[in-house]
Amino acid sequence: RSIRMKKIDKNTKFNEIFEDKEALNLLEEKGMHCLGCPFASMESLEQGAKAHGLDADELVKEINKKRRKKK
Repeated sequence: RSIRMKKIDKNTKFNEIFEDKEALNLLEEKGMHCLGCPFASMESLEQGAKAHGLDADELVKEINKKRRKKK
């Protein structure tokens, strides 16, 4: 079961996102295996998305949409 946190935005740090299972699963589906990455605790979602060639704004929309469906 996921911990409910504030709405995720592109400035949200990965260490906060790791508390939300739906968000973490979506990142993994996108090829962002951030949980094991040494940079993840320091990076924002925007920084990680850029490093993986993904659009941060679209990723934020997808994550929050998925989280809303699980409520």
